[in-house]
Amino acid sequence: MVVVLVTISGVTVVTKSESEVPGLRRSQEQIRTRCPRILERRDRVRWIPRVCSRLLVWLLCPAAWLPLQAQVPVINGLVNAATGQSASSVPTVARGSLIAIYGSSLSVTTLQANGFPLPTQLGGTQVLFGTIPAPLLYVSPGQINAQVPFELPDVSAIDLVVQNGTAASTGLQVTLLAQDPGIFVAVKSSGSQITASNPVMPGDSLTIYATGLGAVLPVCPPGNQVRRIRRHSRLSHP
Repeated sequence: MVVVLVTISGVTVVTKSESEVPGLRRSQEQIRTRCPRILERRDRVRWIPRVCSRLLVWLLCPAAWLPLQAQVPVINGLVNAATGQSASSVPTVARGSLIAIYGSSLSVTTLQANGFPLPTQLGGTQVLFGTIPAPLLYVSPGQINAQVPFELPDVSAIDLVVQNGTAASTGLQVTLLAQDPGIFVAVKSSGSQITASNPVMPGDSLTIYATGLGAVLPVCPPGNQVRRIRRHSRLSHP
């Protein structure tokens, strides 16, 4: 037994089969022929529930629309990557030094460079010193690790801007120093780290890993590894 539901201008007729209602098929054909506007109106409103439900989800779920809004980067701090501090009460950097930038909305993702030369863009994030992009080691929403370009102009200060997609931070004025040294680690020739319990002894050779030493010779292209230059000196006293 078949149940047929026929909707005509908002009225639903329920019957067991079309054969039990004489002329039903003929009536339907007449409606399609004579009252196309009724059927057109019925088909037109069918999409309304679907659109309304999607709109409701869009409005009630911030995760659906907040990421599409521009996230304006905010810079809260700039430090030497080795020392974790600034050499002054104002932001300072030296050409070629490694720096850490702290803030919010600095990037929409977390990425790190996977080789040399370092890229000047990661996940849509750039760091600009004036108009010169800085090589990037790491980006995240709250922190960026970058290298100050060697090729900055001969000026005493320059504006630093973080670009996150199409949004840009307010420029942070940075003072340029000839050197801003910071030591990451010092090791002996054996590879052991020099500490208070493992001091340097007379005759020891050591390697110091540092940043912020200023210009280098030979000149190193931005974002590339500096060719290792060893200058050993033997200590005559502890």
